[in-house]
Amino acid sequence: MNSKKAEMALGLFAILGIFVVAPVLGGLIVATVKLGAVAVPIWIVALGAGAFVLRGRFGEALAAQLDWDDTPELDGEAMVELEELRARLAELEERQDFSERMLAKGDAPMPLERRVP
Repeated sequence: MNSKKAEMALGLFAILGIFVVAPVLGGLIVATVKLGAVAVPIWIVALGAGAFVLRGRFGEALAAQLDWDDTPELDGEAMVELEELRARLAELEERQDFSERMLAKGDAPMPLERRVP
């Protein structure tokens, strides 16, 4: 993640925290202190509204700002090498499976015959 994007994300979270989350949370706490248990539906509505807003366009824009996938695309040469490595890995897996089957079979090795000259 580059530092410019990290600074932007930190600023975005700071702005959201100071100007949105803190006042709403403060208001909910005041309502809870003054109203008591009656404030539970207010909390539920506030959380539902927050979820609704975050699942809408604002949430999509926020997610786009926080998209930190800086993975470079592979070029043609790297893709060819990757395919070759996959083929080699598949061949090694087949050889290992064969070796495991031979070992699991449990047959004793055949003795070699001696040729007398």
